[in-house]
Amino acid sequence: PEQERYAIAGSAAFLNMNGDFRNAQMTYRKLIEQYPEAPYVHYAYGCFLLGTNPEAGIQELRRELVINPASAPANAMLAFALLERGDAAAALTPAKAAADEQPNAELSQYVLGRALAEQGNLESGIQHLEMAEKIDPADLQPHISLATAYSRAGRPQDSRRERTRAVAIATGASPIR
Repeated sequence: PEQERYAIAGSAAFLNMNGDFRNAQMTYRKLIEQYPEAPYVHYAYGCFLLGTNPEAGIQELRRELVINPASAPANAMLAFALLERGDAAAALTPAKAAADEQPNAELSQYVLGRALAEQGNLESGIQHLEMAEKIDPADLQPHISLATAYSRAGRPQDSRRERTRAVAIATGASPIR
């Protein structure tokens, strides 16, 4: 059964990556129907749904966390989705859980930093965003969030530096170090 589960999940991911979203959705639904209690099944489907139906994606991520509460990837993606819909307060709990479970994961540090900063806890938020940036300096998102947090914290030079780095990354130029 485990091999079949992986085969179905792999097929769904392959269909998604090849732009066959209708068949990918049907395959993910088959996966959910056959393995409703298996870890990472609702996570995979939730991540798939976030692009087209964020609320349904959030619900699937929450289902994953009922089955697998210590899942750092599910907590991080739930926090990210909640941040994207403007709910930093709701994002804080899963963001903290993700960072506790995987402190060296860039996404875990990013969502925690962003949740903290967006709620006005700028210094702690900046610390976590800086950690995310150190883990993956080529990721655009921590630079953008750092620029905003630095600006809100009254650090215009740091904000300008991060905006310059973000533009360099976005345009494919070498980041300024």
